[in-house]
Amino acid sequence: MTPWLTWIDFDTRSFTPSSEARAAMGQKPPMVVVYRKMHGGRTVPFHVYDQTHKFTQEQWDRVCAIFIVGMAWQFKGFPFNSDAVKNLNKFRGYFLAFNDPLFTIPENIHKWDVCVLKVNKRDRDIDATAYTEFWEDLDKFWSHRTGKPIMN
Repeated sequence: MTPWLTWIDFDTRSFTPSSEARAAMGQKPPMVVVYRKMHGGRTVPFHVYDQTHKFTQEQWDRVCAIFIVGMAWQFKGFPFNSDAVKNLNKFRGYFLAFNDPLFTIPENIHKWDVCVLKVNKRDRDIDATAYTEFWEDLDKFWSHRTGKPIMN
């Protein structure tokens, strides 16, 4: 996930390249809200932050997922400091990768419990698959961790 929060456009369920997002957004937003329609028609807001270094304990208590780049330094300032394994037990980790044989996934991603979501640089049709996989995986992780659905 880039600082421009351009993983998958949750309205169109498609990936937006960073260059296009920067042109459309202008200034980098510190946070965006994604609204997810749950089973039963209820809409739930999810806050997506670019930076976590100023998070309060209350904010950390609300975190359910993190997008990572595969570097241990990314966990500095997290609840379990730089312990990637402990943080990834508490928060579900995701890595966004291109579905391309030339794209190299960092070694740590393979070592850690991280869900790799793949999008294609040229074929936008598979983006909806990554979108669905993200929410299904997050629901499963959250239910396993807490014993209840992500939102009830």
